[in-house]
Amino acid sequence: MAQVMRVSEQYPRLYHYTTSTGVLGIIQQKCLWATHYKFLNDYSEIKRFRPKLIELLLPIVLDQYNNAIQKFPNSTDIISANGGLDTIVKHDTEVFVDSSYDALGDEIYITSFCGEHSDDYINNNGLLSQWRAYGGCGGYAIIFRTQELEEMIQLEFNGFHYDFANLADVVYSDEEEKIKLEFSPHLNNIAKHSIAIF
Repeated sequence: MAQVMRVSEQYPRLYHYTTSTGVLGIIQQKCLWATHYKFLNDYSEIKRFRPKLIELLLPIVLDQYNNAIQKFPNSTDIISANGGLDTIVKHDTEVFVDSSYDALGDEIYITSFCGEHSDDYINNNGLLSQWRAYGGCGGYAIIFRTQELEEMIQLEFNGFHYDFANLADVVYSDEEEKIKLEFSPHLNNIAKHSIAIF
């Protein structure tokens, strides 16, 4: 499987479209504010990722159970008494994902950027859809150097000990390979916390 590229390797510059009030706030406060996901156009996307996350985690959790069973061979009796390995892995993965969603307490925030386009006209003039969304009352497109933005996000993450902060492409539900590529580096870390009995 291909390696995930940093956003700065794909897009040296990112564009953030905002209103005149938004750009004034960014300049005065010297920070970007993230929007709670429930204020996005389609906030159901966050919740609809749950089944896909379970699907991606299942084979990894199964591998971890199999490794644990080799260390604790007597556990096969417990597993059999509780419906078998597949049932336990499915149950524990679902419970873990649901608990993770609950633990977040709906505290998921997003800041949107647009990457550089292959068409220089769009890079020089902006995306019409973004101007329509933000330009009605005097919109602006702020251009960021992506590598510096990544470094600032890392400093913010280290300084405030967020559970997770990431700069990445939006991945749509029908982009199976991209989903696996983007999430693979994180899945093993997630899955190792989902085993309940070992």
